[in-house]
Formats: sequence, C-alpha cells, structure tokens
Amino acid sequence: MDSKKCKCGAGNKIFCKKCSKIQMCILLKNGNDHLKLENLRGHKANPVWYSHLKYNFKPEKDIIEGMLRRFYNTPLVPSTNIVKFYYNGTNTELFTYKL
Repeated sequence: MDSKKCKCGAGNKIFCKKCSKIQMCILLKNGNDHLKLENLRGHKANPVWYSHLKYNFKPEKDIIEGMLRRFYNTPLVPSTNIVKFYYNGTNTELFTYKL
C-alpha cells in the first residue's frame, strides 16, 4: 500500500477504494438524504472518501489532518454529524471526529 499508484489493477492514480490507506466515512445529520450517494442496489449511503495514494507512506495522523482540511472546503460540513476514519483494508476504526 505504500505506492503513488494503484496496485490492485484498477489503474487509479489519485485514490483507490482498495489501495488507499485510510477511508473517511461522513455520517450526515437526519434530513440530508439528498446529499447521500446511491449505491449499486439503489440504496442511499453516506459518502465515503479515500486517502490520496501519494500520502500512503505518511503517518495516519498527517493523512487524517489532510483529509479533514479538504473536507472543510466542501458544502457537506453543515450537514455532517460525525466523521469517522478507518484503516481501509481492515475497517479498524482509527479516529472519530464529532462536529
């Protein structure tokens, strides 16, 4: 996972659902279903962001700070209740940030 390119064969260069080190789950407040994404089964799901591949070599703390910095520049902030960070491969929870 310590590469600047995707190794799973998907050919992603910025972030990858499988190769990124950390995933960020944005848990929205009630009544914000219009901001949720529709999955393959047609259900609404909270947005999930993946860390940039070029930062996989950095410590988790630095990656989380960068993801939060990018998150604060989006229109999702006022509608967000909690942001949770997980290791991408194991889904082990790293950090919870309550807004």
